[in-house]
Amino acid sequence: MLDKDGQIIGGGKALTADSMSSMFSGVLGTSPAAVYIESAAGTAVGGKTGLAAVVVGVLFLLMLFFQPLAFLVPNYATAPALMYVGLLMLSNVSKLDFDDFVGAMSGLVCAVFIVLTANIVTGIILGFGALVLGRVIAGEFSKLNIGTVIIAVALVAFYALGYAI
Repeated sequence: MLDKDGQIIGGGKALTADSMSSMFSGVLGTSPAAVYIESAAGTAVGGKTGLAAVVVGVLFLLMLFFQPLAFLVPNYATAPALMYVGLLMLSNVSKLDFDDFVGAMSGLVCAVFIVLTANIVTGIILGFGALVLGRVIAGEFSKLNIGTVIIAVALVAFYALGYAI
């Protein structure tokens, strides 16, 4: 669903919806990264009109009432779903720009560690950290922007202090 210039049709609305849902997830105590990845997973399997997001959103709201039951499900029972999402992400490896070694490597680190740790947040944290660390080691400071550095530092600190899910 791209226009003639290669831009996503309605991309601004989609990103605004993702941003709002990520902010709202913080109010409910869930991971904003998980909300974004759930949206990406829905799009990857064909949800493009927004109806899939509405259905998933309503089901998530219904699940708020069943949250205490979620603690009865062990982590290893949900791991296959996370691994599947990680494998979906791995299918995009061929789209990485391998001329940019650091960028490609951080994308691979992200996707591989989502699968290996069965944790989306851990994979994203390691991917961001690998990107910033790789750019610093390679001396590619011009390819870093302050937002990326702040997000990477915040994510690594979040993980190191034990607040990560």
